[in-house]
Amino acid sequence: MIIKIDRSFVSPSHESAYNDTVLEAIVSLGQKLNMTVLAEGIETEGQLEHLRALGCEVGQGYLFSPAVPAVEVAALLGWKSRRRGRRLALLTAAGPPLARNGARRLGS
Repeated sequence: MIIKIDRSFVSPSHESAYNDTVLEAIVSLGQKLNMTVLAEGIETEGQLEHLRALGCEVGQGYLFSPAVPAVEVAALLGWKSRRRGRRLALLTAAGPPLARNGARRLGS
């Protein structure tokens, strides 16, 4: 199972202790429930480092890549899609698909 953190908590219009507390609580909850935590909307190195420090495992956002249509993902990864528009999952060395739509592991 995956807990996905909405971009509004990762990329707020202003920095606040409230957002930091919510992020910390969500990541902690995921860890205690042994669930993967995915943060969306990562746009800066600072956000990436903050999420890593909290223990967030997977992230997606413009820092890694702008949004790409599904039919172009296969070409970017060097894969051939069997059906037009098919969703592709990115695989990690850890085994099963953990993330979709350009998500990446945040580990150092």
